[in-house]
Amino acid sequence: MTTATDYALATWGAWLGFRLARLARGKRHSSMGAWAAALLCTACGAFFGGTWHGLAPYLGDGTKLFFWLGTYVSIGAANFLLIAGVSLASAGPPLRTWQLAAAVIKLAVLVGCIAAAQQLRYVAYDVAVTLAVLVLFASRSRGRGTGCARFILAAVAVTVAGGIVQRMALAPHPAFNHNDLFHVMQMGGLYLLYRGGFLLTDYEVPTCAAVYMTVSRPSV
Repeated sequence: MTTATDYALATWGAWLGFRLARLARGKRHSSMGAWAAALLCTACGAFFGGTWHGLAPYLGDGTKLFFWLGTYVSIGAANFLLIAGVSLASAGPPLRTWQLAAAVIKLAVLVGCIAAAQQLRYVAYDVAVTLAVLVLFASRSRGRGTGCARFILAAVAVTVAGGIVQRMALAPHPAFNHNDLFHVMQMGGLYLLYRGGFLLTDYEVPTCAAVYMTVSRPSV
């Protein structure tokens, strides 16, 4: 069941990712494209994880390690791309450059940690930082009329709830354990990220004319 729900999550994430990527090409928004890539990376992570859960008894040690590390790195890459997307949507240079550099460093630290010790807690820390960044971005975006904030905050809430389910091992049935429930919940979380990503727009540096119009506009 864990393998089946992992593969279902991978299929769902891939479909949403390809769909959002196609929309991003039409709208020419790099922020939306980054979130599409994040969904695809999540799909890869679910595929690697599902394969490890289902085939681990039949795989050699090296192959099992490949799939397990692939799961971790895919999740880290997805987190990086989510942060990259909100950076592209919220800031222009040079602040955007510093934000992207910080996201690259965060990803490098995660890869280094899991290379040294294959422990899930490092991925959990990385996810927690990413969720905090998403909450900050959504909080700052709520008054801009983009509509993405409510979907992003809902996605964060679903992800946190799924983390609680995993941490407390809340299994609704012996044949449907906490991992299975987490995967199903994450399918909802991915859809919310997809909806939020669809509403992302790249940050545009205000031109002199735009600043002049804003300053000179008479108050009502």
